[in-house]
Amino acid sequence: MLIPEKIKQYQGQGENPDLSFLVSKFDSKLDKEFGIQYVKQESEIKIEKEEVYQDHLSEALLTSYLDYHQIFIDLGPNKTIVDIGAGYCRGSLLATDPSYKIKCISYEIVKERVEAAVRHSKSVFIADITKDSFDLPKCDALFLYIPTGNILNTLLKKIIYSSLEGVYVYVIESHGDFVDNVNFYRDFLQKVDCHLKTSTQRHDQNIYKFKIHSLTKVREIYEKVKQSDYVNKDLLPYWILKYSQLQTVCRVESKVIGSDEPRSWQANLKNCTLIRYNGEFSLQLQNPFRILQLDTQDKIFSE
Repeated sequence: MLIPEKIKQYQGQGENPDLSFLVSKFDSKLDKEFGIQYVKQESEIKIEKEEVYQDHLSEALLTSYLDYHQIFIDLGPNKTIVDIGAGYCRGSLLATDPSYKIKCISYEIVKERVEAAVRHSKSVFIADITKDSFDLPKCDALFLYIPTGNILNTLLKKIIYSSLEGVYVYVIESHGDFVDNVNFYRDFLQKVDCHLKTSTQRHDQNIYKFKIHSLTKVREIYEKVKQSDYVNKDLLPYWILKYSQLQTVCRVESKVIGSDEPRSWQANLKNCTLIRYNGEFSLQLQNPFRILQLDTQDKIFSE
């Protein structure tokens, strides 16, 4: 029986908490058929990076084969999709089934995770996407299930300077603020109607779809952003991409309950990230660890 026919038996069960374990069992069984030994291979990982996310259950770390199946069907045949931070490269493994007529290129930084996949697919590569030497290949779609922070910021910059105009981007929520971060860049990531749902239980079971557009205009915006532009909320997303790895001391004025005068204090914007907090456009600081609510509570000024 071809893999797509097997998958049809499990479609829709992931949306039911009482049945989603059957999807996990199917994923685990297919992993074994491809020679993946998740627990063993995870225990052998030597790379020490926070974004590697070791010691997670496979359901949390990996995208279900059923989700790749849905994306492949939505994208259509004779297309190429690039999976960034692919883990055990289930997308490339699934694409070895000839009935899909699709090419899935997988990039993963942890070599221990790709050992089984490279035996089945020539479209699996060990790569650190944050390196300047990494370039996004020509493709019809990207698939993202990655952490926020430096990895996402680096990838977005590479998209801005790519030739991927018109390419689709499929996104699954990873840790609660990933989709929000992508939504901050609507200047070049346009949301597309998509009714796909994840096949294992997640706090957000939507599979989101975007289309890359207006890259020439966005490149012009990005290149004009100056280090002092963090005071401009409209430019802050691009400031994050360009300067958030630098030490940047600024002054913050915060509203104080019961007082007409704001409290003035210093903050460092290094490693800050954009988030939605209580529905507001906000900035999460690392030093001090604090959330700035930029719509109503806090204002940033050049020091």
